[in-house]
Amino acid sequence: MALDGLNAAAAAAILSQAKVDSATKTRGVIVSAFVPGPLGLAVPVIMARNARRLGGGGGGGVGGGGTPETNLVMVPDVVTGRPTASAATDKLTAKRLVADPEPTFGDDADIGVVVAQDPPAATRVPLDSEVTIFVGAGKPPPDTTDTDLDTDLTNKINQAVTKLTAKLDEIETKISAMGGGSGTTGATGATGATGATGSTGATGDTGGKK
Repeated sequence: MALDGLNAAAAAAILSQAKVDSATKTRGVIVSAFVPGPLGLAVPVIMARNARRLGGGGGGGVGGGGTPETNLVMVPDVVTGRPTASAATDKLTAKRLVADPEPTFGDDADIGVVVAQDPPAATRVPLDSEVTIFVGAGKPPPDTTDTDLDTDLTNKINQAVTKLTAKLDEIETKISAMGGGSGTTGATGATGATGATGSTGATGDTGGKK
């Protein structure tokens, strides 16, 4: 299998910057060289991240270039016993760690209680590191988005119906006014019946012939 020299060089640079110990650096360079392409570069990145998570150095010793053992502290358990956020903060402060409260929805019985932590208990981290404590915030609030949309849509429909009804009433009124006027005009046509009296002239013609 051909070795990927570019990956090996990149791995060496990444791990040197992360200040890992020499054994971790050598192992990362070798693995990256045997894994071609971008996947090989993921190896030193992950190793560097883990080294920072543990305080650097991979091996954790002073000689390896990592965080000295005296500057590391074990994260206490702040979940067991269902402590309050305040009690968990005090416990972390006593270990020279910084609590980072993060509200999380769940059951109302967990309000104000620490239900989880990150990093987990017994993890070794540098002094003054942050530890996220997830504090119960009760049940999530109801989602009113759909209700608001339905109310808004109903109001718009009602407004449209009101305007349409008013328009129909206006049209109906105009039609009624036009129909009533034509009926009155038609009544004058009855005067034409008087022309029928002209038929009496025919009797005069008959008398003359006699």
